Amino acid sequence: LKLDFDKMDMTPEEEEAARQAIKEVSEYKRIKVREHEKKVPVRQKLPEHLRREEEHIYPEGYLGNEDQWVLFDETETSEHLEYKPAELYVRVTIRHKGMRKDTNRIITAPVKNEPIPKSYASASLLTELMVGKYVDYLPFYRQMQMFKRIGISLPPSSIEAWFHEVADLMRPAYYRLKELVLSSDYVQSDETTIPIINNEKHQTIKGYLWLVRNVTGNQVFFFYHDGSRSMKVALELFKGYQGAIQTDGYTGYGILEKTKGIIIICCWAHARRYFERALKHDKARAEYAMTIIGMLYDVERIADDDNMNAQQRM
Repeated sequence: LKLDFDKMDMTPEEEEAARQAIKEVSEYKRIKVREHEKKVPVRQKLPEHLRREEEHIYPEGYLGNEDQWVLFDETETSEHLEYKPAELYVRVTIRHKGMRKDTNRIITAPVKNEPIPKSYASASLLTELMVGKYVDYLPFYRQMQMFKRIGISLPPSSIEAWFHEVADLMRPAYYRLKELVLSSDYVQSDETTIPIINNEKHQTIKGYLWLVRNVTGNQVFFFYHDGSRSMKVALELFKGYQGAIQTDGYTGYGILEKTKGIIIICCWAHARRYFERALKHDKARAEYAMTIIGMLYDVERIADDDNMNAQQRM
């Protein structure tokens, strides 16, 4: 089996470039192995930007500047990282009233813009809840338990209502993110399962959430359409898109191959699985294929380690 990309023979210059590439990758891997062997766990210094609070401890029996004691300038110092728990407090907004002397009109200070009108949830509290859920993967019920430990009980119904309000506030950012991702000429797409409630059956069923990633810009957005994974959703999602879409081979993307301006490309990770299965039946050729694919992975690791941009990776 020969992975020669549509049976195109290499020119002598290309063969030499390939040999040099293999040599470069092999040398890089040897260097990385040596670096890994030299690594010894070392206790890291605590960051300099953190505030320092000094704690002075004197010899046992020393009560002050007594005549029988001589304190040396030389001391022994150690550092310990302390943690101060989060604090909840109430911001009380007092709007004052006044009247200019040359008019008879009473003026009240304007109402501050809050994220959710007629709610006591501030921007900082809402941010903490959403970052906890979507960045730190803490469900709301766990966050409620954490808030209880520092003295406040938040009703689940209130948090649920706040969640919907914040989602509405994020719509402009979501549409802009979608626009940025789909403006790229190379995206990756996949679907993931998500449990959704079927109101007719009164039970939880399996639905799908679509994910699209701008590879060169490293931006991601999710797309949901009644939990569906059908071709119609793919058409709606990529309507007007021009470029390459990399997928795992799911047939739902097949209809996009007929769309002008769209190229469907496959994934080496999924293709590699078949060669891995073939190890039991045709070890020599399967190992060759996996070695060649592995070289591509090595190039990718080099690009990641050197923080290469899209052009340098190409």
